[in-house]
Amino acid sequence: MDQAVITVTSKKELLMNTSVQAIILAAGKSSRCKTGKTKLGEKICGQQMILYSTVLLEELHISTTVIIGYQKEYVQKVIKKKHGGTITFATQDKQQGTGHALLCSQGY
Repeated sequence: MDQAVITVTSKKELLMNTSVQAIILAAGKSSRCKTGKTKLGEKICGQQMILYSTVLLEELHISTTVIIGYQKEYVQKVIKKKHGGTITFATQDKQQGTGHALLCSQGY
């Protein structure tokens, strides 16, 4: 059986030839952390947790929408400080589960 071989010189080249969009679900309350605040702003190895995903997606040139809800102003501020206006935000005002959060991204 013959196998097809695809050679890509860079991740950017691969992604420029595809239509990909990332949706980051970041609206939850982080209730299991029991800190009373979102875990997304907590630093791990000097970088806020949410930025690990957004920075990687930016490096891969993937259009990104972040669904925010709980402490949305804070989460949006953290992301905008790093990325400016390159990331789109959608709001899940009432936490109604993961599926509902994904539906909040429609139209972006």
